[in-house]
Amino acid sequence: SSFSSLVFNDMRDAIEEELDAMRTELERVEAEVRERTLRERGEEADSASYLHALRTIAAEKARVAIPYLLSASDELELDLLELSDAHLCSVLMADQLRGVKGEAVAMVRSVERHRAEIEEGHDPPSCLRCTSALSSF
Repeated sequence: SSFSSLVFNDMRDAIEEELDAMRTELERVEAEVRERTLRERGEEADSASYLHALRTIAAEKARVAIPYLLSASDELELDLLELSDAHLCSVLMADQLRGVKGEAVAMVRSVERHRAEIEEGHDPPSCLRCTSALSSF
């Protein structure tokens, strides 16, 4: 409807600089990972290297995009990470975000799983035993 289109346009206008920076950064990350994959694997195009490259791109894009999305969420007073992957791309007009939502959900699940293990008295993984490690995660 025209109402929702106007609202989405106003939202995008409010965070346009952040969106532009995020899009540019995501395109750079994707190009770097693809270039690095080609350099490491050569012209081999086996399914394992292809899937590994896709997974690496998704993780790197999430690492870059999530801080932008959290900042934009604060500015808009709307949790953008509650949107589905397709809706996030559509609302922000940023196809570069494809896959970021799935990575964000996987990160939260991992933290929740580790928290539950700690609460149950199990030793946390060595990579998550200190606050600096948790912060970087």
